[in-house]
Amino acid sequence: MRRVTHFICRLVTVVLTVSAVAASARAGQFLPCGVADPGGRTGFVANSHGGIDAVDLATGELLWDVDGAKRPALADDDRLFAWAPLKANGLRVLAFKRTEGGRRLLESEPVLFPDWVRVEEGPGRSFTTRWRLEKGRLILDWEARAWYKGAHATSREDAKERRFAEGQVRIDMETGKAETAPIEQRISPLRLPKELEKAVFRWQGPVGDAHAALVLEESDGRQRLSLWSWDAEKTQTPKELFTGKRLRTLPTLDDRFLCLREAAPSPDHEPGLEESKQYGWSIFTVDGGDRVAWIPYEAGTEGIAVVGPRAYCIVAGAFNGPLDKPFVRPRSLKAFDLKTGKPLWEHPVEGKSCLPPAR
Repeated sequence: MRRVTHFICRLVTVVLTVSAVAASARAGQFLPCGVADPGGRTGFVANSHGGIDAVDLATGELLWDVDGAKRPALADDDRLFAWAPLKANGLRVLAFKRTEGGRRLLESEPVLFPDWVRVEEGPGRSFTTRWRLEKGRLILDWEARAWYKGAHATSREDAKERRFAEGQVRIDMETGKAETAPIEQRISPLRLPKELEKAVFRWQGPVGDAHAALVLEESDGRQRLSLWSWDAEKTQTPKELFTGKRLRTLPTLDDRFLCLREAAPSPDHEPGLEESKQYGWSIFTVDGGDRVAWIPYEAGTEGIAVVGPRAYCIVAGAFNGPLDKPFVRPRSLKAFDLKTGKPLWEHPVEGKSCLPPAR
């Protein structure tokens, strides 16, 4: 288990209250494989044929779809902003009119990154984006990493392949002109409390002007997850959130909630109706640690988002083809009611590219 002795500051600081569960979504709020509009009524997700679907988040109904862009970035009341890969190390931003069935409004200049960067998911590469609107410009903060993609790397191979770069792109929403700039200065992380210097963390992140961490403790075959928080002046009394034998943690995509559950005794175990709550996700706020909802666990869940009165999970399905060649594993977006935990609808989204196991 990894022991964390310092914190890495995240790009976005989020202030959360319990009432945010039922409140309207903010512009650019994450969905698995996409984003939601400011009112939390429409979601925009990468679809299975290389475009974007606009989906009614209450019913799952397809409203319209567009080609030309592959990755939703953010949405305001009237527009959807998305991007398309350009070569291996670049992208182009497009804007669409939401109220006119996705009519294209704008296409930006090409944006190119260092030659080793890969904007699409792939072995040995990661590319992280954060988008926001600011005074008529679309701002992209990006971060790219590279590492050795093979198995059993030597220290020399690892050092040769390991790279990191970050920066900012500012796109004028009237002309499409793109300008690059250094990343804005980040806030220095708060000092780690002495009590946590040897703790085992399952999550950590900023909460307003403070920091919070989910800490795992084990004793007599039992596990306990507790939420700690602190600011520059003092450390709050930790709050116990969950206990069990095989605990699993999955933060929501925006780090506003923590989803915790007890894992089944084995991957092949099929929980019955009476056991479903035992293995489902309990959802807690990171600001205060209040339990706000429960939803059932779906095998293959890769990410969860909470938007308004619903939770949305991206779930990988079964693949029946040969596993000795690269393949695409199908995935779907599933919606659940936060009050009842009831499944509401399911919509197919972009599959996940997979490589054969390393030998």
